[in-house]
Amino acid sequence: MAALQRLKLGNVQSLVKNVLEDRFEEVGGDWLNECLLALSPSGYAAVAKGSKISWKQFGSGLKDVVIKDAFDSQFFEDDVTALAWLEVECTEDREGAARASEGTQQPHNSSTSLQALLAVGCRSGQVKLFNQHGRLLVSQFFELSAVKRLRVRGQGCMDGSQDLLVMYEESTVARVDGSAIFRVLASPERPAQTLDHGKWKLSTQEGMTDAVCCGLDATAEGGDFWGAAYYKLLAGGARPALSVFAVCDERHSSSAKEMVSKLASAAFTIAKSYLWGKPEDHQDKDDASSAASKPPIEPARWVAATDALEDGKRTVRDIVLEPLCRVAAASDTLGRVMVVDVEDFLVLRLFK
Repeated sequence: MAALQRLKLGNVQSLVKNVLEDRFEEVGGDWLNECLLALSPSGYAAVAKGSKISWKQFGSGLKDVVIKDAFDSQFFEDDVTALAWLEVECTEDREGAARASEGTQQPHNSSTSLQALLAVGCRSGQVKLFNQHGRLLVSQFFELSAVKRLRVRGQGCMDGSQDLLVMYEESTVARVDGSAIFRVLASPERPAQTLDHGKWKLSTQEGMTDAVCCGLDATAEGGDFWGAAYYKLLAGGARPALSVFAVCDERHSSSAKEMVSKLASAAFTIAKSYLWGKPEDHQDKDDASSAASKPPIEPARWVAATDALEDGKRTVRDIVLEPLCRVAAASDTLGRVMVVDVEDFLVLRLFK
């Protein structure tokens, strides 16, 4: 709330000028309709327009960070379509190296700092992660369609309750766990190689406008023979207005399942080669040319809703999850707000 109270043009005027440049005077007080805005709990503000991004921390006295060309033009002409701040607690062990070299067990002299990271999504499907100083940490394509929204669950915690949800066209979502973000911070490579993620197509949700991850699904957890983790997603849109999905994160499954998958894939490849023979050379060349022009993208897994709220008169526009992930508020096109119990998927209250 404190950050919202500081949202006067005077406080972010320099950021708006950085991204609008010559059009600043023309746009004036209508800048919120022209630009994307993201605020962090610790007082960072980011403004983006086109391929330009600028951010700063209120009251820090530091210069504005300005990224003139936020994306590579190797594959696409890009625009920024979504912004979100993540805040991660990082512990620095100042005497760890000394203890390791001496072989002693001295008391830890460590300090904890809160790092603000800016997640940036674009029209081509690319997602980039910058640190608070403007350093690029990772750049990755999860999908080759526009990033519609970025949602963050959990701030300042690395206990498995934090993640980044990336929403795409055609009701496709990618989830990046907080542990994957932590590994990027710890990686000596800049930018890091990839972010581990799960990706799903919410097949029964039409016209998806928003989605949030509510954490591990208590009803589905442990139900997979292979030990995979299930997460509960709450999605809103046109048809149905609101729906619940239990998505399986197979990265947590056992090595036995991975072995079965590889054997099945190998068997299919042998059968295909035996039945249909080797493709013609010109087809191989076309495939190689296509692969060279586009980044490799893994297909999304199709999942159906486990429960849904049907209402032909309303389209849910925004979903907000409270910090404990027990209750969510969903606003619709009729100006109403539903308060929903996440665990039981019950509408607790309706504000008109």
